[in-house]
Amino acid sequence: MRAVPRRTRRLVRLLLPLLLVLGGLVGISSASSAAAAARTLYVSPAGSGTECTPARPCALTTAVSAATAGSVVQLAGGSYGNVDVRGGKATTTAPVTVRPATGATATFGRLGTYAPNLVWKNVTVTITFYIYSTATGTTVDGALLDGGGMFLRSNNVTVRNSEFRDGSSLDGIQISRATNVLVENNYVHDYNQTKGGSTGYHADCIQIYDANKITLRGNTLANCYNAGIIFSPGSGWGVNDVLVESNFVQGCLVKSAACNGGTSIDLRYTKMTGITVRNNTFLDGAARITTPGAVFDRNIVDYLSDCGAVMTNTVVARWNLGLCRVPSALGNNGNRYGVVDVVNRTRHDLRPVDPAQTVISPVGARKSAALDRKGTALAGTTAGATAGAVVEVSATSSRTDGADGRAPDVRVTSPTRGSSASATRSATFTASATDDKSGVRSVQILVDTVPFGAATLSGGQWKLPVNTLALTKGRTYHVVARATDAAGNTADSVAVPFSVR
Repeated sequence: MRAVPRRTRRLVRLLLPLLLVLGGLVGISSASSAAAAARTLYVSPAGSGTECTPARPCALTTAVSAATAGSVVQLAGGSYGNVDVRGGKATTTAPVTVRPATGATATFGRLGTYAPNLVWKNVTVTITFYIYSTATGTTVDGALLDGGGMFLRSNNVTVRNSEFRDGSSLDGIQISRATNVLVENNYVHDYNQTKGGSTGYHADCIQIYDANKITLRGNTLANCYNAGIIFSPGSGWGVNDVLVESNFVQGCLVKSAACNGGTSIDLRYTKMTGITVRNNTFLDGAARITTPGAVFDRNIVDYLSDCGAVMTNTVVARWNLGLCRVPSALGNNGNRYGVVDVVNRTRHDLRPVDPAQTVISPVGARKSAALDRKGTALAGTTAGATAGAVVEVSATSSRTDGADGRAPDVRVTSPTRGSSASATRSATFTASATDDKSGVRSVQILVDTVPFGAATLSGGQWKLPVNTLALTKGRTYHVVARATDAAGNTADSVAVPFSVR
């Protein structure tokens, strides 16, 4: 090898610091240029071309494909039909946000995203929102799924602050072949199996299968035909590391052709590990809990389907008396019998009226959820999804427009709790109902969520003759009085258990 002359070596030593400084300046300039490249791209339903400006908006597919890291894709109001989006240069640290312009509503039929690291903000979808496997790092925030459902098939996905409603023969949120998913503070309700023609598919609020590291936290799930939350076999890959905490979950409030099964939680699939279900409130539907090794702790359960369910520190109001006199877990491991009165079941407000009804004497070293569904610290002695703050149901309405915004107060007066009614064609069920503003308009009597008829007011009591010969002797039923005031506000009473002799 030829030797480098001494003068050349000396010149390199002198120039090297200057070259390093110039290289740093070039790097800074490049970084600044990349940051400056983030911009707002404008989109409309009829957009075309590639300018993506306010004067010449482009199509959504064009904007997402052209968007650089940190950009915003702004949607003009209107209907976008069925759209699949791909491409883009979004990153985990600089995602691209897709959102309607201020005051606009952007509606999609079927929306499919293949593009990673997009934030979908405040969009409306009426058929399906499909998050494909390549769309890692997707965030959905403030969306409305109106008549549609979400199919979540990717990793590192967050779905929050969104409403899913009124779908038919599909799930509100279906999670499969996905890892590291957070579903938080959503409202999923009224998914039926017959409206608009049944396809034969069950409708669940949330279904999970073939998935790992899933968290469901702070959601309200109600009135879905088959189940509020269900773990399913899928392709048999299994379900692992799932945390379900601080949720309000209801089955069918009133069973009908549109909502018939209404399990609150279906936790029976066996090929699962690391499943923790804690500090949830499960009402108006059976809780099925038989998965080996699952942790079911500090929950409130309205109806327990399985007498051998393994649980800890849980409050149970009812169970399947056809299978056992008392479930084996009750009276052990911190579990106890109890009824928790909630603010308004029909409005899915499952906060306890009396916080004392949620208090447990915990057994074991398991920890409760740190926060309730609204972010308030949870005590380890609380079962259910809320911290148990006192709710004053008779307080004056907070509305300032003078309208009646509070539901009536209602309770069943006959039969009494734990009593037995005679088998007769003319047993009389009674209820008391009051309303401080517009007055009680009607009271309906329900037995095990089935409407038995409208009561009539007589002598200050709402009364209804009930043919108890139609009920099975020896079985425990639950009667509820549903009161409606003249302003249309509705409230349900606490369910009162009784049997027929």
